[in-house]
Amino acid sequence: MLWVQEGMTTLAIVEAFKDLPDPRRKEGKRHQQTLCLALSTCAE
Repeated sequence: MLWVQEGMTTLAIVEAFKDLPDPRRKEGKRHQQTLCLALSTCAE
């Protein structure tokens, strides 16, 4: 699990996920995986 540090910028969160492989099929890629992961990390 990735813990977000106090004061971390949104761009740093996106950078943390950018190199992860995307296992979704081409048809399942409506939104960028990096942004979905970053948003779900920030959600409460």
